[in-house]
Amino acid sequence: MNDGNGCTPDPQNYYQFIWDGGTSGWCDWVCDASAKFLDISTYTNLCFYAKGAAGGEYFYVDIKSSNGQSAQVNLDNYIGGGGLSAANWTLVQIPLNQLESNNYGVDKYNIQYIYFSFNPYHSPVPPETVYIDYIYLQ
Repeated sequence: MNDGNGCTPDPQNYYQFIWDGGTSGWCDWVCDASAKFLDISTYTNLCFYAKGAAGGEYFYVDIKSSNGQSAQVNLDNYIGGGGLSAANWTLVQIPLNQLESNNYGVDKYNIQYIYFSFNPYHSPVPPETVYIDYIYLQ
């Protein structure tokens, strides 16, 4: 992860994230920084590009720190409602202070995981497919 440097989504290289409902209903894709915890204290936003396969998809982003505390935000709050576009990549910018201000106890100096997840209690009905590209801190 870096500061973005004006990069745009690469239509040939991206992460495909598929939720079929599974046996538990949960689906996560994880950025694992546990080998060397990630210090997000000097950054303002977690940014990435996303789009849906059919359009209308949305999901959650969670961060978890080494102290075991985590915080979750609904992507729908950052894409203007109605879910993702299937036609165009959407730049998603999640303010990190949103996660800090909710008093979740997340240690911003030692981030262990960033999760992209479908929540069976709040997400659309499966199957859902989203594409994620160029994850960075700004």
